[in-house]
Amino acid sequence: QLLNTIAALVSENNISLLYNVIKHSICCYFEFIVRQKFSDDPKYPLLIDNFIDVLLLLRDSKIIIKQQIFTLVTQIVLEFPAEKRNNVEAISSLLSKRILCLKSMDNKIHNDYIVDKIENVVDFAVKLSRTLLVDEYNRGVATEFELCHSLDIFNQVVIRHIASEIDGSVSSDIPEPTLPNNSTMDESNKTDSNNSFNIEKIIREWVRMYYTKSDLNIYTNFKIYIALLVQFNVFDNDDSLFLFVKTSFQIIVKLSSQTHDTNNLLRTYQIVDSFIHFVVLMTKFYGAPECILNSSKMNFFTKVLNFIYTLFLNDITNTVEPSQLSIYERIVTGLILEISRPDTLINNIRNNFIVSILGFLHSLSPEKYLCFAQSFLCIISNSILILVSLNEGPMTKSASLYCVLLCDFVSFLSPSIYVNVKEIPSITSSFFNELTKLFLTLSTTYPDVISYYYINFMNVIPHCCFQLRNIVLSAIPTGVSSKFDCDKIVESPLVFLFLPRHIPISLIKYTESYLSEREPDNYKSVLLSYLENEFRFEQESYGSGVELLNAFVFHMGASGSKEIIFKKMPVNMDSVKATIHYDILYYITTTLNSCARFIALTAIAN
Repeated sequence: QLLNTIAALVSENNISLLYNVIKHSICCYFEFIVRQKFSDDPKYPLLIDNFIDVLLLLRDSKIIIKQQIFTLVTQIVLEFPAEKRNNVEAISSLLSKRILCLKSMDNKIHNDYIVDKIENVVDFAVKLSRTLLVDEYNRGVATEFELCHSLDIFNQVVIRHIASEIDGSVSSDIPEPTLPNNSTMDESNKTDSNNSFNIEKIIREWVRMYYTKSDLNIYTNFKIYIALLVQFNVFDNDDSLFLFVKTSFQIIVKLSSQTHDTNNLLRTYQIVDSFIHFVVLMTKFYGAPECILNSSKMNFFTKVLNFIYTLFLNDITNTVEPSQLSIYERIVTGLILEISRPDTLINNIRNNFIVSILGFLHSLSPEKYLCFAQSFLCIISNSILILVSLNEGPMTKSASLYCVLLCDFVSFLSPSIYVNVKEIPSITSSFFNELTKLFLTLSTTYPDVISYYYINFMNVIPHCCFQLRNIVLSAIPTGVSSKFDCDKIVESPLVFLFLPRHIPISLIKYTESYLSEREPDNYKSVLLSYLENEFRFEQESYGSGVELLNAFVFHMGASGSKEIIFKKMPVNMDSVKATIHYDILYYITTTLNSCARFIALTAIAN
């Protein structure tokens, strides 16, 4: 009946009455959704479905064109008062039915907060964004473009809300600098104290500007702040600039440690985040207003990392609380996030900065600094770091270094696993579980990288950790079917192996000479004695023999395969057995001791 009425209104071109009918349907829809929350009456779900069905029928019928019903519904919803309109369930349902414009809703939310100062719109924006993120992947409520626009608008609203709450309070968490008593100091100490006092004042000012609610244009604030630094002679020369940065980090770490004492992590991170943003802006504009002097920017950034490392070593030496070291996790994570932003640096030099951060992380290996192990694992599991390190493929410096970090953490865990496999410490077990999840994610999302560096991982993963080893070995490179027929393989997946790193040059030359000349006659016995001498099977580790055997087996297999292909021999057991490479592998796997034989056979299987 309602559709017939609407059809009649359309034929009469009575748009105003038609508008009222649709508005009535939407009003009832919103009202019954609210009532349903406070009542178990079964009629409400039916009524809700009825009203939404009317709108859907209108959308799909030929009475009104789709764009017109889309526009009318959006216009009606936006005219509702905020307290009625901000109903997450109703809005998300209309969005999922494609009868409401998400972009218009975004702009209305922004206007409600910025212009009309409606406070509860922040909570609504947060809830709606959560719904959109879930529905985006499960029911396709929003396209990627719509979702990006929504999150950008919601982010502006939330940032303004946070700024209004913490303005004037963040900087108050930093103790007011007090002038030192100069009467008891010599001249050099007076200068250092006055410098520290001035720098502390400058930091306080930047924290205020970073979180100000009056001006969110951070570049404008940055220019103002640079002018302030000029007044304090910070840019007189490079020495004064680096002194400012170094002293600032010292103050930041010190203040952060003080706020940790009060368990006020949020304030701590706000102080750190603001200064990290300033450092990255300094890196961006250092040397030239545009990214021209790349080497000078890299030098500046490298010195910043050196300052952080020196402070870290100092805190380790002074045996600070492990909780205080988490501030370094925040610093490194902040640098990764800021450097990865598209507007920070141009793409062709961003990777150099990522490589510097990865190298810096390698210097913080948990094998060297046990107390930093948890933070180290959190950082290398960071999705942004994984993306910027591995997204360009396996044959990049960043991918290589990232895999070194993975090996660092495995090497850190290995001794605890070797000591007693049956009673692994709980903390080691927890680390290992998280590491296994990380490898599982990487083998799925970046199989080319994991397969390319698989030998490196096999060198460090204990053989008793068969689940983790199998995850690495199950990484199927892009373009290779997991259901391949061995007889039909025409091209091997790329694998990284730098032979001189694992096999002495003398042994490589000795082997190549035997492969080409079949001399000396005692080659195999010499090789066997060499391997047994190098292979150290101990309770704590497999020693250098694992890397040597893994590399040697791979080298023999690859060389033998190339020979068969070069000679255009048929690939079968007879042709394989006819190669000298097979003869060498057969000899070492039948004459080595049982432990070494296990390693060699495992390497062949891999």
